Amino acid sequence: MVSRIAELGSSDIALYHGDYDEYLVRAGPPRAPRSPGAQPAKRVAEIERFIERFRYQATKARQVQSRIKMCDDRVEVEPRPRDPLRLPQPPRTGRRVASLRAIHKAYGDNVVYTGVDFEVERGMRVAFVARTAPASRRC
Repeated sequence: MVSRIAELGSSDIALYHGDYDEYLVRAGPPRAPRSPGAQPAKRVAEIERFIERFRYQATKARQVQSRIKMCDDRVEVEPRPRDPLRLPQPPRTGRRVASLRAIHKAYGDNVVYTGVDFEVERGMRVAFVARTAPASRRC
């Protein structure tokens, strides 16, 4: 479950408020970057197969000539190199990053922890380690 989605572009970040379904509606279908004169490679391959197949048939001469002209008009465009996304350095956090008091966690009657006080300061590394239940108590 999300309440915001950030979409990373080649040089910017677009922020959408709402869940994923709302994001799909607002952002619209995925946009593939395409050069104005370039045709998709699949379409070009289809045209070239058509030309080779019907090149010497008199009944298809007009269609073949039309497709040859389409291929001649096609302009190959080199893709522009993508600039790396540069994010500004975030401001430094305060000394205390997180402070939790008297927290607990349980799954039904299975209590994982209770009454835990927890504080994380900048630069600390944190790991949660617990004993495993005896084999007879495992599900």
